[in-house]
Amino acid sequence: MGHLTRRHEHFIVLPALGLAYGRVPKVANSMLKRQLARAAGLQNRFDNGFSKDRDWRTKAPDAFLVTAAELARDWPDVFTFAFVREPMSRLASCFRSKVAEAKRFSESFHNEGLRPDTPFADFVRHVARRGDWRSNIHYRAQATILTRKGNVVPQFIGRFEALAEDWTRLSAEIEARGGTPLCPLPPRRQTRPIVAAENYFKGDTKLVALARQRYAEDYRLFYPELT
Repeated sequence: MGHLTRRHEHFIVLPALGLAYGRVPKVANSMLKRQLARAAGLQNRFDNGFSKDRDWRTKAPDAFLVTAAELARDWPDVFTFAFVREPMSRLASCFRSKVAEAKRFSESFHNEGLRPDTPFADFVRHVARRGDWRSNIHYRAQATILTRKGNVVPQFIGRFEALAEDWTRLSAEIEARGGTPLCPLPPRRQTRPIVAAENYFKGDTKLVALARQRYAEDYRLFYPELT
């Protein structure tokens, strides 16, 4: 399978659960993958956490990383879900974890011309200049990740801002469909505050407008009340 195809394998299919998860980085992705691995009995397959794609490919033969097209073709009956996040909050979170406070600076970010000392405003301008098919997955628009041919793929979309409540709603929906309900999410270990976008945009209306334009489709599909 080519590298470009793998860049678009946004869905993890777990046949044992009858579920597919549309994974969106910077939206509690690692925690949700951990919870699903445990629900599917795969937790002992992972040595160093659940976040690495290569581990899901090589250590979890009972799970499948697929594109939206492959999901529709090969797994039409699974129940697909995803979680999304307010776009500017997600962008600020990406900057903090991948640039400003990165423990190991990403090679792909370096290849894009970004540096650990890149100011936030320059980062936003950089993101705004890049189309989604050239974008790093951590700042790629959620609409691009979760749609196919203009249609939203997941049947259930929860929000990061209501994570525990929406996870409970998801579990109830799965049970209503005849599946096994999910275990509640564990309490979040809050080692540092959740990113507040306003702390990064600092009232810069032009920068806010640029970010909102960049993620206009995310707002339209997932946060229409904020448009």
